Amino acid sequence: MSKKSMRKYLKYSILCLSLTPCFWFVISFAIYRIPYPKSNLIFTGNVQYKFVELELSNRGFLESLLGNAPIRIDGAPLLYIAASEKEKLWSVSPWELQKKGYTLRATLETQTLLFGEFGVASVVHIVPVNESPQIRK
Repeated sequence: MSKKSMRKYLKYSILCLSLTPCFWFVISFAIYRIPYPKSNLIFTGNVQYKFVELELSNRGFLESLLGNAPIRIDGAPLLYIAASEKEKLWSVSPWELQKKGYTLRATLETQTLLFGEFGVASVVHIVPVNESPQIRK
C-alpha cells in the first residue's frame, strides 16, 4: 500500500469509528423517547429497594448516560426516573424504614413508547404504608 492510500484508509476508519457511537445514540434516543399518542399510564405500588442495579441492556446504558435511574415498584415493569425524583423515594435509608416499620407507596406516571416499553416516569404521589420494605441486594 502506498502512503496516500494508507492515509485515505486511516481517515475513513477514524470517520467510521467516530460516527458509529453518534449513530447509536441518535437511534437509541429515538427508540426510547418517541411516545405513542395518548398513552399515559399510571402505576401504583410499594417501592422495591435494590442496592446494586446491574442493568446491562441498551436501554439501561442510554438512561445512565442521560442521568436517569431505574426504579422498581410492585405490579409494574422496570421503569426509569430522573435521579432527582429517585432521591424522593430514597430520602430515608431502607434500613431505617425497616426499623421504623413502614415503606413507601409511590404513584408513577409514564407513557407508552412508539416502539414498545415505557418512557421516563415521573413521581406523582408518595405515601408511607405500614409494611416492611422490600430490600434486595
